[in-house]
Amino acid sequence: MHTSYLLFHGLELFEKQAHKQNSSTLTSGLYVIRVRTLQTLKQHQLQELEHMEQEKLKLKQTAEQLAEKYEDTKDKQEEITKRQDIGCIIYFTDRCHFMPGICS
Repeated sequence: MHTSYLLFHGLELFEKQAHKQNSSTLTSGLYVIRVRTLQTLKQHQLQELEHMEQEKLKLKQTAEQLAEKYEDTKDKQEEITKRQDIGCIIYFTDRCHFMPGICS
């Protein structure tokens, strides 16, 4: 974008200089150059837009993959927590059977 801006700005300055000189040949030539420049800028912007769309798609796919990994990790963590809770219940239940004074 920075290069496009410099090119466009340079062309505008050149046109202003041509108008000061009142040269119709130079001015009409500048319009042709301006049209070509604008067409080139448009093409460049369309290419940038296409590139951004591709990057957007890649980011969306990456986000979806990360969301799936997060869900898998969350499910595994919940399973581990359940097993840990069951283990604690079994441990304390067994202790209560062998040492009834602890559980009261």
